[in-house]
Amino acid sequence: WTYHDDGALHFEARVESGQAHGPITAYDENGNVSFKGHWDKGKPHGLCTTYHSNGLVEFQGQYENGVRHGNGKQYRSDGRLEFDGQFQRGVQWQGRLVTYYADGARSFDGLTMSGKANGLGKEYHENGRVFFEGHYVNGEWHGSGKQYRPDGKLEFDG
Repeated sequence: WTYHDDGALHFEARVESGQAHGPITAYDENGNVSFKGHWDKGKPHGLCTTYHSNGLVEFQGQYENGVRHGNGKQYRSDGRLEFDGQFQRGVQWQGRLVTYYADGARSFDGLTMSGKANGLGKEYHENGRVFFEGHYVNGEWHGSGKQYRPDGKLEFDG
């Protein structure tokens, strides 16, 4: 066990050769769980879950040598899904990405690869109506798709 400066529990883990190893639960300064999972030689490794300060899940998925690597889901602090897919060396690599406007309305929901829209996806007007639905390649509209006006009326289909 280790503790924060104020005496609150920081994490519970087995230590081998001076490094955390095995199942671990970490806590923030307020005593809330911030991490649950497995560590190998002092680094997160295997299936792990991290938490926002409000207690909701921030990330649930695979770690390798201390970084997100493999399948995982990332969530916003309000609990809504942000990314579901593959992480590669700590970076969102391939999967479903959902982005939001500042007011919380969805702005994009679709497939991504290497941080860019690739495959089917939808962009949204700030009023929540669909702006574009179709195919993307490297973040750009590509091929067939439909574009809509803010009132929801079809503007382009091709």
